[in-house]
Amino acid sequence: MTMTAAPADRPLPSRSATKQRRNWTPYLWILPAVTLYGVFKLLPMIAGIYLAMLKWDGIAPPEFVGLRNFERILIMDVRTGVF
Repeated sequence: MTMTAAPADRPLPSRSATKQRRNWTPYLWILPAVTLYGVFKLLPMIAGIYLAMLKWDGIAPPEFVGLRNFERILIMDVRTGVF
């Protein structure tokens, strides 16, 4: 039995052509982990920072006060019961 070479009906891709083609499989494997991290870690952190900059009692509409809440914590005496 003799072996013959496969017909060369198309040229081999050049090195630059293989660099341009991306393999998306690794990204698809980490996508669920990144999504869960964003939903359960990043979004609550951002929401917490936003809520810390509001003056809101939970009933009345919130009022944005910015960093004044943090300034008030730093300025007030510990004995007045800030915490």
